[in-house]
Amino acid sequence: MNMTYNLVYATVFHMNQGNPFGLKALVDKWPDFKTEMADDFDHYTNTYQIFSKDLKNCQESLTTSDVINWKQHLQIQS
Repeated sequence: MNMTYNLVYATVFHMNQGNPFGLKALVDKWPDFKTEMADDFDHYTNTYQIFSKDLKNCQESLTTSDVINWKQHLQIQS
């Protein structure tokens, strides 16, 4: 299992353990995900983390989900 998968699974694990970091995450399909997005709700940095194995799937997730607030200044880290 590569590092990226470990980070995605760690995010879900922490969320299931009471979500101590206050994350919100979206995966397209579990456990065989192609795209994962996470938001830490830091209103000062507005940072989103995105991982995708499929460009088309990533584009679709970005345009059809309400996870990202496109009306605010933000950073997308991938």
